Amino acid sequence: MPFSAAEAPSIETDSPKQERLELLAERASIRKERVYLGEITVRKETIRELKTIEVPVTREELVVERRPTAESGAVAPVEEVIRIVLSEEQVSYQTRKVLKEAVSIEWHTTIEKKQIEVTLQREALRFDVEGKVRAGTVGTSGIGAVDAASGSQAAADQR
Repeated sequence: MPFSAAEAPSIETDSPKQERLELLAERASIRKERVYLGEITVRKETIRELKTIEVPVTREELVVERRPTAESGAVAPVEEVIRIVLSEEQVSYQTRKVLKEAVSIEWHTTIEKKQIEVTLQREALRFDVEGKVRAGTVGTSGIGAVDAASGSQAAADQR
């Protein structure tokens, strides 16, 4: 006997039971810190060197030449004085500072990439199955099935 819609028996079903499990993963938080390496002091230093420099100098020399004459007549000697001034150059020196070179000192920051290795942990689902229970999972990686023999989750849709 058919039932009308008003007389249809109502079937009560349990609402699906649900529990939530959050999976956590670690992320590396990298930070940099400026450390003291040392310092460089730049200063001028005076270096003394002994240099030998050749300088041409002039001087005057007196040369007296005497020659006998053909006339040997005796003449009363006349005293005559000739004065000749002689001179020479003497070397002296003085120093003065001149610009030898200009030095520019600058520094800059360079960026180099260093690799560091970190060990990160993450949580994953693991199913421990007893008996002939079948369960399915739905996630971002596709639908998977739990293998009762190994107790691990395998991708059902392997292409």
